[in-house]
Amino acid sequence: MLRGNMPEYRVIYFDARGRAEPIRLSLAAAGQVFEDKRVQSEEWEKMKSEMPQGAVPILSVDGHMIAQSTAILRYIAREYDMYGEGTKNMTMVDTIISTYEDFFTEMIKPYMEQDEDKKKELRKAFGEKVVPKFVKIMSKTLSDNKENSGWLVGSKLTVADIVVFCMFADAESLFDKTAAEAFLEDAKLIAHSEKVAANSAIKAWIAKRPNNAF
Repeated sequence: MLRGNMPEYRVIYFDARGRAEPIRLSLAAAGQVFEDKRVQSEEWEKMKSEMPQGAVPILSVDGHMIAQSTAILRYIAREYDMYGEGTKNMTMVDTIISTYEDFFTEMIKPYMEQDEDKKKELRKAFGEKVVPKFVKIMSKTLSDNKENSGWLVGSKLTVADIVVFCMFADAESLFDKTAAEAFLEDAKLIAHSEKVAANSAIKAWIAKRPNNAF
């Protein structure tokens, strides 16, 4: 946990969940107050050149801008004791954060595709191949946690739990339950999602956040 005066945090992203939602949820779980800056398209064109890499999400900490969603998540994990204990656990959290990025990249492919036939193919492949692949990985990760805590890493909530919670919430939201049925049939992952959602700070954030599908 950061010591002394609490810094001013600002999450900059579009009016969507996307790559920013794990960041928002992680800050909420950490008890860190932040400004949720949601940029509209017209405003973004004016702001883009001011961003460190011309992209969002950005986490501004007392005016210092941190780019790249995975770097931001690791920053929060370090600052707020959400990284697990020891090098082995921290490396596992890093691995899960990177796995989430792989999943997200696959998930948005249908939405980036302009050709309708290719879009349908990508959506079908996501539901039939991508989701089951990542479900298998994360289900095994839960089973392999020797703490048997219901968390992915160690004995308490980490950023890894939050990104996996977002991973499957996004899949359900974007692709309907059929596309995510492999997840919906995995009892361990269902229990894990319920455990994350039961966190009081996360529950409070979800209750008040804008009602974006994604």
